[in-house]
Amino acid sequence: MNDFVFNVAAFVREPPGASRKHDVLAPPEALNLPELVGPVVGQVHLVRLGEAIHATGDFEAPVEQPCARCLEPARQTLRFEADGEFLIDPSEAATEEAGLEAVWPLDERHNLDLTPLLAEGVIAALPLMPVCRSACPGLEAAKVPIEDSIDPRWSRLAELRATMFPDMPGTK
Repeated sequence: MNDFVFNVAAFVREPPGASRKHDVLAPPEALNLPELVGPVVGQVHLVRLGEAIHATGDFEAPVEQPCARCLEPARQTLRFEADGEFLIDPSEAATEEAGLEAVWPLDERHNLDLTPLLAEGVIAALPLMPVCRSACPGLEAAKVPIEDSIDPRWSRLAELRATMFPDMPGTK
């Protein structure tokens, strides 16, 4: 069994309030996220509820995205918390009766697969504007004059900018 899929058949027979902890090691191939360049590691805490198992944990994952300034690879280690519920009886009637919507089912052998929980956690923790380093000079380091790189369809807007902001770098 993988280190992110846990058989909870005996655990679901325990009374509500019972808990367990497991170490998690999920390889990047399992989560199928292009930004993920290494395994997701951490520890998950499982708590038996009435109709579900609540999973919470702290995790780390190495990711790589294009730098928002220069487009070079920006690597970093994300640290994130994740929590979710896994429905013990995955039938639709049980889901409606329990009033649970955003839950994942256990499989027919009572395996709890953390893949969706970890994938959501990684995606939510991804920075919107990743940078390769704090002093990244950005595209200005390419030494391409702004006016030479303007699409002809935007030339009128460039002229307006030059008129309104004559002291702005890159304007004539």
